[in-house]
Amino acid sequence: LLPSLRIAETEQLESLPATLLHSLLEDPSATSFSKLNWPGGSYREGPSFKRMEYDAMEAPEVVVALLGHGGMISKFCHLEASPQNNEVLEKLFIIETPTAGSTIMRELTGRCPTLMTAPQPELHHLSRADVDSCRVGFDVRQFLDLAKEGQCKASQ
Repeated sequence: LLPSLRIAETEQLESLPATLLHSLLEDPSATSFSKLNWPGGSYREGPSFKRMEYDAMEAPEVVVALLGHGGMISKFCHLEASPQNNEVLEKLFIIETPTAGSTIMRELTGRCPTLMTAPQPELHHLSRADVDSCRVGFDVRQFLDLAKEGQCKASQ
């Protein structure tokens, strides 16, 4: 499965049954995601942790990148406002498997730290080449006061 996590490729782990997964996706309000049980397996949320605990661990780390809508990110990262477009935030989890088929997922307490902010575009510095591919649905260039090719608007 994942050699870095020292899980043998031959070990058979019971996964979430497809019928349960489909019902969760179709109507997430019908079932709590905090605790799930199925034949041969279980999942539950564990207690949150502080960054110091995470940094002190000597365990393999798996990095997963996910994209989402700003409203969803602000909800799950405990933010007051939506992050900027292309902003990168970090959400840390500790996954424990105390017995075969049993999974406990713990989440870093508090807000997701920002790893990288997106540069703020300066529209007066855009040229046609910057937005040339923005034509699906309508040609966005006709709504912008763009500089000529190879020039900044500020230098015209």
